[in-house]
Amino acid sequence: MSLRDAQRGLGALLEVDLQIDRRRQQIAALDPGTTLAARYKVSKPNADTLRAEANTLAAVQKDAELTLAGIESKIKAATDKLYSGKVTSPRELEDLQAGIDALGRQKATLEDELLIHMEAAATADKAAKAAELDVAKITRAYRTLKDTNTKREAELLAEIKAMEPMRKPLVNAIADKAVVKQYELIRERKGGAGAAFMTWDRTCTSCGMMVNGTTVNAVTDGLVLATCEHCSRILLPG
Repeated sequence: MSLRDAQRGLGALLEVDLQIDRRRQQIAALDPGTTLAARYKVSKPNADTLRAEANTLAAVQKDAELTLAGIESKIKAATDKLYSGKVTSPRELEDLQAGIDALGRQKATLEDELLIHMEAAATADKAAKAAELDVAKITRAYRTLKDTNTKREAELLAEIKAMEPMRKPLVNAIADKAVVKQYELIRERKGGAGAAFMTWDRTCTSCGMMVNGTTVNAVTDGLVLATCEHCSRILLPG
């Protein structure tokens, strides 16, 4: 087998390997969800903090409601006693009325405070719900991304698996096993194609660099197995 035949054999093998490598690159390029994970790492603790604050303010509101209810209960009890007819002493009646008036003032103050507590609790709850909704959206987006990636990776791996058996007959068809060994060593070392085509304008398709005239002649003449002086891959006629 001539070197020209070896070049053609490597070209056919390279075409398959480029297809395999392209799919491996697509797998490597799949978004791992780093950005979403970083957002979650910030958003989740923030949402937890806001929810804790909202719960605290809700508890304060509840306490204020209970206190107000206690005052209202005392006012009712005192009022019922005042008008029950059981108390006849003017002095005692006067004291009851004074007590009711004092409780009424206390009630008014508590009602104002309760409105403040209710507004604060409502605002905090709204902020907590918004933060929790954001966390839920991030979580859904992350799960969707992972599901999509899993499906896409499985598709690409299946395509690679279907292509890999195509390599063996192409390798066997190259009589010069030293050429094959060199190609495979370069492929292993570079983590990709072991060869590259040279375009009509003397450019290596792997690294994109111009090839010098001596190398161009070696590639086109097919007398010597030439490599790119920039990326060290075997150069093949385009």
